[in-house]
Amino acid sequence: MGTGVDFPGIVYIVHVGVLYKLVDFAQESGRGGQNGEVVTSIILLDDAKYKKLEKTDAAALTTEEFFMRQFIQGKECRRLALGRYLDGCARACHDLGGLQCDRCGEGLADWYRGEKKEAVEERAFEEMLDEVQRHCGFF
Repeated sequence: MGTGVDFPGIVYIVHVGVLYKLVDFAQESGRGGQNGEVVTSIILLDDAKYKKLEKTDAAALTTEEFFMRQFIQGKECRRLALGRYLDGCARACHDLGGLQCDRCGEGLADWYRGEKKEAVEERAFEEMLDEVQRHCGFF
């Protein structure tokens, strides 16, 4: 999703594979939330690519690859890595307040809880619709 994509309602951004530049990640992720929605941005890597990235000697990486690896595999706040790359101003989630990245917040555990809750709510809704169909004679 490039520049000029301003569709409301984009709340999930999924990147498949390692992006070459961290600025691409920032720009593409920034396409979501145009109406103030909370956006989840995910980078999907298969195990082989993750391990290859992990094993690559830092001296062999370009500057772009180094920052992308720090963002993906670093253990600190993702906003620190992004800030260092974009403008040299490293500010962590706790400095900014508001929503936290997956490293500063509960990360995947929080996301899984949300998904589980939505699944339970969806199942209850479907059961209610089935009940209405049985009583109304709709098939």
